[in-house]
Amino acid sequence: MKCIKLNKFKTTTRWLVLLGLIVLLSIGISCSKPKKVGETPLFIALHPEKTHIDFQNTLTSTNDFNIYKYRNFYNGGGVGIGDVNNDGLLD
Repeated sequence: MKCIKLNKFKTTTRWLVLLGLIVLLSIGISCSKPKKVGETPLFIALHPEKTHIDFQNTLTSTNDFNIYKYRNFYNGGGVGIGDVNNDGLLD
């Protein structure tokens, strides 16, 4: 009777180890994206001297205005630019 339980334990352990290796291999493969040679990034950071936009999201935390009361305290409004009306100019 003990031999049967031992064999079941070994089989279960082997399957769990195999399953764990498959999961780790899947995560490793899915997280790595090969870079294409000569691929340009979708967005690039531009200096304020070039864009003439100087924006800083400076916040002062107080008892009434802080990250505990406002979940998006540090997110800020952000700055975005694009051609909304398709006139060729950035709006």
